[in-house]
Amino acid sequence: MANPQKENGFTPISNEVLEALCLFRIPGEVRQVVDVVIRKTYGFNKKFDYISHSQIIERTGLKKQNEGRALKKAIEHKLVIRNDDKLGFNKHYDQWIPFVQVIKSDDGKKVIKKATPVIRNDDKSSSETMDTKDIKETYTKEREVIKKVREELEKKGLLRKRANCES
Repeated sequence: MANPQKENGFTPISNEVLEALCLFRIPGEVRQVVDVVIRKTYGFNKKFDYISHSQIIERTGLKKQNEGRALKKAIEHKLVIRNDDKLGFNKHYDQWIPFVQVIKSDDGKKVIKKATPVIRNDDKSSSETMDTKDIKETYTKEREVIKKVREELEKKGLLRKRANCES
Protein backbone atom coordinates (compact mmCIF):
# COMPACT_ATOMS: atom_id res chain seq x y z
CA MET A 1 0.00 0.00 0.00
CA ALA A 2 1.32 3.45 -0.93
CA ASN A 3 2.09 5.71 1.98
CA PRO A 4 3.53 8.99 0.66
CA GLN A 5 4.77 11.43 3.28
CA LYS A 6 5.53 15.11 2.84
CA GLU A 7 8.72 14.55 4.85
CA ASN A 8 10.02 12.39 1.97
CA GLY A 9 9.93 15.36 -0.40
CA PHE A 10 7.33 17.58 -1.99
CA THR A 11 6.95 20.08 -4.82
CA PRO A 12 6.02 23.57 -3.63
CA ILE A 13 3.47 25.28 -5.86
CA SER A 14 1.26 28.21 -5.00
CA ASN A 15 -2.42 27.55 -4.40
CA GLU A 16 -3.27 30.21 -6.99
CA VAL A 17 -1.32 28.39 -9.72
CA LEU A 18 -2.74 25.03 -8.68
CA GLU A 19 -6.29 26.45 -8.84
CA ALA A 20 -5.53 27.81 -12.33
CA LEU A 21 -4.31 24.36 -13.40
CA CYS A 22 -7.55 22.85 -12.08
CA LEU A 23 -9.64 25.29 -14.11
CA PHE A 24 -7.58 25.24 -17.31
CA ARG A 25 -8.39 22.37 -19.67
CA ILE A 26 -5.18 20.57 -20.71
CA PRO A 27 -5.07 17.41 -22.87
CA GLY A 28 -3.75 14.38 -20.95
CA GLU A 29 -0.31 13.92 -22.54
CA VAL A 30 0.38 17.66 -22.43
CA ARG A 31 -0.60 17.69 -18.75
CA GLN A 32 1.82 14.80 -18.07
CA VAL A 33 4.67 16.78 -19.65
CA VAL A 34 3.71 19.93 -17.72
CA ASP A 35 3.69 17.93 -14.48
CA VAL A 36 7.20 16.62 -15.20
CA VAL A 37 8.45 20.17 -15.87
CA ILE A 38 6.89 21.38 -12.61
CA ARG A 39 8.42 18.48 -10.69
CA LYS A 40 11.89 18.89 -12.25
CA THR A 41 11.94 22.65 -11.62
CA TYR A 42 9.80 23.63 -8.63
CA GLY A 43 10.53 20.27 -7.01
CA PHE A 44 14.22 21.20 -6.90
CA ASN A 45 13.67 24.92 -6.14
CA LYS A 46 14.56 25.98 -9.70
CA LYS A 47 12.74 28.12 -12.23
CA PHE A 48 14.41 26.44 -15.24
CA ASP A 49 16.33 23.20 -15.70
CA TYR A 50 17.84 21.05 -18.41
CA ILE A 51 15.18 18.40 -18.92
CA SER A 52 15.91 15.89 -21.66
CA HIS A 53 13.30 14.16 -23.77
CA SER A 54 14.43 10.86 -22.27
CA GLN A 55 13.72 12.16 -18.74
CA ILE A 56 10.19 13.15 -19.75
CA ILE A 57 9.63 9.82 -21.50
CA GLU A 58 10.89 7.92 -18.46
CA ARG A 59 8.60 9.79 -16.06
CA THR A 60 5.48 9.77 -18.25
CA GLY A 61 5.74 6.48 -20.11
CA LEU A 62 4.88 8.28 -23.35
CA LYS A 63 6.26 7.14 -26.69
CA LYS A 64 9.01 9.36 -28.10
CA GLN A 65 6.87 10.92 -30.85
CA ASN A 66 3.98 11.58 -28.44
CA GLU A 67 6.30 13.16 -25.87
CA GLY A 68 7.78 15.48 -28.51
CA ARG A 69 4.34 16.51 -29.74
CA ALA A 70 3.05 17.06 -26.19
CA LEU A 71 6.08 19.17 -25.22
CA LYS A 72 5.69 21.24 -28.39
CA LYS A 73 2.03 21.89 -27.56
CA ALA A 74 2.88 22.80 -23.95
CA ILE A 75 5.35 25.38 -25.26
CA GLU A 76 2.99 26.69 -27.98
CA HIS A 77 0.24 27.18 -25.40
CA LYS A 78 2.68 28.93 -23.06
CA LEU A 79 2.33 26.45 -20.22
CA VAL A 80 6.04 25.66 -20.53
CA ILE A 81 8.77 28.15 -21.39
CA ARG A 82 11.90 27.19 -23.30
CA ASN A 83 14.90 29.32 -22.29
CA ASP A 84 17.88 28.27 -24.44
CA ASP A 85 18.15 24.54 -23.69
CA LYS A 86 16.28 24.79 -20.38
CA LEU A 87 12.58 24.31 -19.67
CA GLY A 88 10.45 26.00 -17.04
CA PHE A 89 6.81 26.19 -16.02
CA ASN A 90 4.99 29.43 -16.87
CA LYS A 91 3.27 30.41 -13.63
CA HIS A 92 1.61 33.41 -15.32
CA TYR A 93 -1.65 31.64 -16.08
CA ASP A 94 -3.10 34.72 -17.74
CA GLN A 95 -0.60 34.10 -20.59
CA TRP A 96 -1.71 30.50 -21.19
CA ILE A 97 -3.38 29.92 -24.55
CA PRO A 98 -6.51 27.73 -24.45
CA PHE A 99 -6.54 24.47 -26.39
CA VAL A 100 -9.06 24.44 -29.22
CA GLN A 101 -10.85 21.76 -31.12
CA VAL A 102 -10.92 21.81 -34.92
CA ILE A 103 -14.15 20.46 -36.30
CA LYS A 104 -15.62 20.29 -39.80
CA SER A 105 -18.88 22.05 -40.52
CA ASP A 106 -21.59 20.61 -42.77
CA ASP A 107 -20.06 22.31 -45.82
CA GLY A 108 -16.65 20.71 -45.10
CA LYS A 109 -14.92 23.87 -43.85
CA LYS A 110 -12.79 23.70 -40.74
CA VAL A 111 -14.17 25.55 -37.74
CA ILE A 112 -12.16 26.24 -34.61
CA LYS A 113 -14.07 25.71 -31.42
CA LYS A 114 -12.79 26.48 -27.94
CA ALA A 115 -12.76 23.55 -25.57
CA THR A 116 -15.86 23.53 -23.43
CA PRO A 117 -16.26 22.25 -19.92
CA VAL A 118 -17.69 18.77 -19.41
CA ILE A 119 -20.71 20.23 -17.64
CA ARG A 120 -22.10 22.96 -19.87
CA ASN A 121 -25.00 24.12 -17.72
CA ASP A 122 -25.13 23.99 -13.99
CA ASP A 123 -28.10 22.25 -12.45
CA LYS A 124 -28.48 24.59 -9.52
CA SER A 125 -30.51 22.12 -7.48
CA SER A 126 -27.70 19.55 -7.49
CA SER A 127 -24.88 21.99 -6.84
CA GLU A 128 -26.15 24.12 -4.00
CA THR A 129 -23.70 24.34 -1.16
CA MET A 130 -24.76 23.36 2.31
CA ASP A 131 -23.68 25.27 5.37
CA THR A 132 -21.81 23.32 8.02
CA LYS A 133 -21.20 24.13 11.65
CA ASP A 134 -17.46 24.39 11.27
CA ILE A 135 -16.77 26.66 8.31
CA LYS A 136 -13.04 27.24 8.54
CA GLU A 137 -11.18 30.41 7.69
CA THR A 138 -8.97 28.45 5.30
CA TYR A 139 -12.00 27.45 3.28
CA THR A 140 -12.94 31.11 2.90
CA LYS A 141 -9.39 32.00 1.82
CA GLU A 142 -9.41 29.10 -0.64
CA ARG A 143 -12.64 30.31 -2.19
CA GLU A 144 -11.17 33.81 -2.54
CA VAL A 145 -8.17 32.41 -4.42
CA ILE A 146 -10.42 30.34 -6.68
CA LYS A 147 -12.60 33.37 -7.37
CA LYS A 148 -9.55 35.52 -8.16
CA VAL A 149 -8.12 32.94 -10.57
CA ARG A 150 -11.48 32.38 -12.24
CA GLU A 151 -12.05 36.14 -12.70
CA GLU A 152 -8.55 36.60 -14.15
CA LEU A 153 -9.03 33.73 -16.62
CA GLU A 154 -12.50 34.99 -17.60
CA LYS A 155 -11.16 38.53 -18.07
CA LYS A 156 -8.50 37.22 -20.47
CA GLY A 157 -11.10 35.10 -22.29
CA LEU A 158 -9.38 31.89 -21.23
CA LEU A 159 -12.40 30.55 -19.39
CA ARG A 160 -16.07 30.61 -20.23
CA LYS A 161 -18.14 32.72 -17.88
CA ARG A 162 -20.31 30.63 -15.62
CA ALA A 163 -24.04 30.97 -15.24
CA ASN A 164 -25.01 32.90 -12.11
CA CYS A 165 -24.72 29.99 -9.71
CA GLU A 166 -22.10 31.17 -7.24
CA SER A 167 -23.07 31.31 -3.61
